[in-house]
Amino acid sequence: MIRRKKAYFCMAGLLWTMGILGFPAKGDNLVPASVNYQGQLTSPSTGQPVPDDSYEICFSIFDVETGGTPLWQECQTVTVSSGIFSVTLGETTALTGDVFSGKPRYLGIQVGTDPEMTPRKKLSSVPYALRAENAERIFSDDEILYGKWHALHGTFSVGREPMDVCFDGKDIWVANRRDNTVTRLDSGDGSLVGTYPVGMDPVAMAFDGTFVWVVNYDSDDVVRLNDNGEVQGSANVGASPVEILFDGTYMWVACFLADHVEKLNTDLSLADTITGVTRPAGLAFDGTFLWVSNNSLNNLSKIRASTGNIEGTYGVGSGPNILFSDGPHIWCHNQMDMAISKLRTSNGTSMGTTYPGFSVSGMVWDGRHLWVSRSGSDLVYQLSPGGAELGTFSVGTSPAGMCFDGKNIWVANNGDDTVSRIPAR
Repeated sequence: MIRRKKAYFCMAGLLWTMGILGFPAKGDNLVPASVNYQGQLTSPSTGQPVPDDSYEICFSIFDVETGGTPLWQECQTVTVSSGIFSVTLGETTALTGDVFSGKPRYLGIQVGTDPEMTPRKKLSSVPYALRAENAERIFSDDEILYGKWHALHGTFSVGREPMDVCFDGKDIWVANRRDNTVTRLDSGDGSLVGTYPVGMDPVAMAFDGTFVWVVNYDSDDVVRLNDNGEVQGSANVGASPVEILFDGTYMWVACFLADHVEKLNTDLSLADTITGVTRPAGLAFDGTFLWVSNNSLNNLSKIRASTGNIEGTYGVGSGPNILFSDGPHIWCHNQMDMAISKLRTSNGTSMGTTYPGFSVSGMVWDGRHLWVSRSGSDLVYQLSPGGAELGTFSVGTSPAGMCFDGKNIWVANNGDDTVSRIPAR
């Protein structure tokens, strides 16, 4: 069974959430001793900026991810207005090139008497320019050293083995594979709204503007749930459905072992069956075309949604499964290669391949950045449109499907029966 999750725009606590941007201080071919920063402090309970005031913030650089002794440390009293602050690191304790020599470094941040934020941020690229006396590279916002710092906004208990998450404009719905249920959470505070029985082995969900649709892998069907969590009809589909997508008019279901994709009307009746695909594992819609990943053929099919005609086939890596579209591009995870391919939706031209070095179990786009969950770990990564790593965030065990609610990334943690919420700043 393909455990693909998920390309939808639909997926304890630290005292502060901090977003930080870092820029090397300018110098005339000299090694700079300071770095300018601008950041934001927000309350984890509300997501709103903290009150205007002065806050004591300590910044430390380590050569280990946890524990250890700081190689460099500086504490400053920082004036915060509307949550925004600016500081110059190295103002009282110089940031020398020696701080960044050797193995990777990690930035630790502590606000007031709170514990240090976790995880520490791995430093790459820009700080090492401190050691280059003639560093001339100009970095874009998405390549800036520290990127953005996100603190986990919450972890919430759900059913057993959650596989996928979906946003209906108000609440978060979670497919609990082992319990054969769906859990519904308030997206504002994560509180439980309800738990509802569905079919056997729910693995994927989509929202059509009225109903939440659930794909049940073992019972080979889909069900619709209304706003009260009540089943409002079901439909049998092909063998082993693994993915579902709403294109604004039709609901599409990838039937993995049946080697076809089913096109359903919103009343659950069958509109069309698309053959010519093999082991379809992922679906994405670019506004005109449906894209299907053919897991065993190492390619993608481009299907005109209005007619069901296949109008192109494009090679990618080995074992393509998870897909999503940001509009002009298709992103595809290649399971066997542990790589992510990026193609133009207009003509299927390759825009490059990113090699994160691990297998991805979920993907989502927040309008600016790509988020991926690392299979078998407790980590989620934020990537730039070019594939550069911007941040690493600890979540629950074995993160799987994800969704975006307009403010936060929600992650289904398959290994510990929770979902995590991360602010997408």
